[in-house]
Amino acid sequence: MDGGSTPLRSIGRTVVRKRILTFSGVVLFLSSISVYGGQTIDTDCIQKSVDDNPTVELEDLVRRDELYFRKFSVCPFTGWVKQETVRGWIRDGKRDGEWFNFWDNGQLINRGLWLSGLRQGPWVGYFPDGKLHHKGSYSNGKRQGPWVSYFSNGKLHHKGSYLNGERHGSWIIYYEVESGVTTTGESIVFSISEHDYQFVGQYDNGKMVGQWTHYWENGEEKSQGTYNLNIKNGLWVYYFDNGQVKKKGSYKNGTQDGPWFHYTESGDLLRKNIWKDGYIVEEVEG
Repeated sequence: MDGGSTPLRSIGRTVVRKRILTFSGVVLFLSSISVYGGQTIDTDCIQKSVDDNPTVELEDLVRRDELYFRKFSVCPFTGWVKQETVRGWIRDGKRDGEWFNFWDNGQLINRGLWLSGLRQGPWVGYFPDGKLHHKGSYSNGKRQGPWVSYFSNGKLHHKGSYLNGERHGSWIIYYEVESGVTTTGESIVFSISEHDYQFVGQYDNGKMVGQWTHYWENGEEKSQGTYNLNIKNGLWVYYFDNGQVKKKGSYKNGTQDGPWFHYTESGDLLRKNIWKDGYIVEEVEG
């Protein structure tokens, strides 16, 4: 190993020096920018080997301050990561470019782009059998725009949009729909309802707002009411799976308030409760 320290230039009160060390075919360039008086304000390290694009496995790297390093190195890693289950490029310690992750059976788990350590652009994910699991886009590491997710049988699990990583706008969450084969060998789908919705509603920056509807598996409404930033407010109605009203009343800041009516499955009034400040203050049978 040999080395030396050479002043590069002096600008005002800032002095830049560069030190070059050589060891076993690996050249390390270490530079520091120091303020006059010896106070270091920035440190940069660039590692360069005989192979400009070294190839490693992730297990050969460690993470420090959100960057990848080779073990026992102080220099952020640049090179290829290639192994059976993951492939991609790392630049200056950060994932960069297109990355691929694989299941143990060789099928693709997901693929997408990284830019300086952040997910960027379209991403697609798959089940172990190769069927589509989800697809959507990222912006600066956060989910952005339309996203869809699927059950393993290919039917929709949910669809909606994101804004800066938070659910935003209209969302629909579905029940899983079973599929099968007829005695004649034809593929069929056993739909549990006409639309298979489980929840339908709106988000505002990750918070439930406006009208939300929850459905039974047979397609009948289970409940319907209004949210204000995840808090129930106003009239809410709950139903039996035969479509008859089960109970109805109002919420105030997430707490039942005022008269609530309870019914039998045949539609007869069962009882009436009066709520105030989170407590029942009056109850009338039938």
